[in-house]
Amino acid sequence: MKKDRIPAYKTECGLLPYSEARKKKYTSKQLEQLAYVPSALPRYLVLQSFDFTQDSMDILLRYEELFQKQSQCKREWREQR
Repeated sequence: MKKDRIPAYKTECGLLPYSEARKKKYTSKQLEQLAYVPSALPRYLVLQSFDFTQDSMDILLRYEELFQKQSQCKREWREQR
């Protein structure tokens, strides 16, 4: 997931993916005239700071913890009623 990249256009605001460029009121004609970079930006920007080879977690274990916590919250809620 860290290696996935998306295309972007070089604009005055820096590199922008198509959707962001359209939000900033760039027209299709203007985008055609800008430099197109096929693999410019990371697809999942939030994940770039994580090191999945060293700091990975057991997803199944985490899921079970969350599921148990959710069940406990439901029980407490029912007891209060």
